[in-house]
Amino acid sequence: MRWWPEYINPDAELRNLLDVASLRRQSGFQKKAAAKGFKFSQYRYFPDKPAVFAGTSRHVTDHLLQFTIRVFPVLLLLIAIVSLLLFAEILAALFVSPVKGFHKAARLVSAGNFSVSVKLEKTDEFSLLADSFNRMTLGLQQREKMRRFVSEDLYEQLGKKTFTAAPRVSQLTLLASDIRGFTALSEKHEPQQIVGLLNDYFTAMESAITSSGGLLERLVGDAVVAVFYPSPDCCSEEMAVQAAMGMRARLAELNRDRIARGLFPIDNGIGIATGTAFSGMAGAASGRRIFSVIGEVARHAEQIESASRHVASRILLCPATAQKLARLYRLEDAAAKCGISAYTVSAAGGDDV
Repeated sequence: MRWWPEYINPDAELRNLLDVASLRRQSGFQKKAAAKGFKFSQYRYFPDKPAVFAGTSRHVTDHLLQFTIRVFPVLLLLIAIVSLLLFAEILAALFVSPVKGFHKAARLVSAGNFSVSVKLEKTDEFSLLADSFNRMTLGLQQREKMRRFVSEDLYEQLGKKTFTAAPRVSQLTLLASDIRGFTALSEKHEPQQIVGLLNDYFTAMESAITSSGGLLERLVGDAVVAVFYPSPDCCSEEMAVQAAMGMRARLAELNRDRIARGLFPIDNGIGIATGTAFSGMAGAASGRRIFSVIGEVARHAEQIESASRHVASRILLCPATAQKLARLYRLEDAAAKCGISAYTVSAAGGDDV
């Protein structure tokens, strides 16, 4: 029996395989456990060939490779998770954080803080959005400052989507008031004193009017005009009388403060009338326009206010206003004192105010 290749010196096991293949005249395969792995043996018999074949191979287990095969998917998963977390942080820094900043600023603006601004040092779309947001808040600041120069009614109307400049007819109560002898006071005292007086006076009067549900319609010279619309909880006449009483009380406080500072006291008169009036925009079509209340009720309130100098309370009501308040206040006909049909008012069971 010859071997091929010739340099091979078959061991006993390999010789045994060749003998098995020759004697049995068949092929076979064996697998045996060996140190650090497995040993595979195979022999082949070919009936049409004068030769038999046998061979062995060893498989040594690579523990490092097996460990790598088992750990690699887990390691790959961990790397993917860490990468996603890092990517999420980057996205948060690029997108989420600016959005949170805008959200916080928007909440402050909705709460009435128009001085808030968004500052971004980047030059991307968010910086453009920040510029637009800051321009919006600047506009809101300017609008809020201009609010003091228009009536509350106009301000509310401008904020409505259905705002129209067309006049509207309303049933309302109008309060007119001015400072007694203001012209003489202006001639007697320095302009700085008069301006300071008006600032303090208008502040006190506005507080009394708005706290009673009234709208400060206009301030002209020393005159104050306020409008009261009916509400579900209170009639316009009662709100106007409450405001008038509050105005007189605040005037007394103002005078006490002025006297304590060595300044001269002042007095005012108040006339209240109820009726129908037109309210709407007035002025040039392409120029400055104001929101005004026009009607007989305005003239009537001013007429009654002029006559209030003849009564100690300095508050007079028109008959229509008095009729609505007959059950709430003690009223007294003042026609004999004033020369016009008007009534003084006081709390039920109290003295004239």
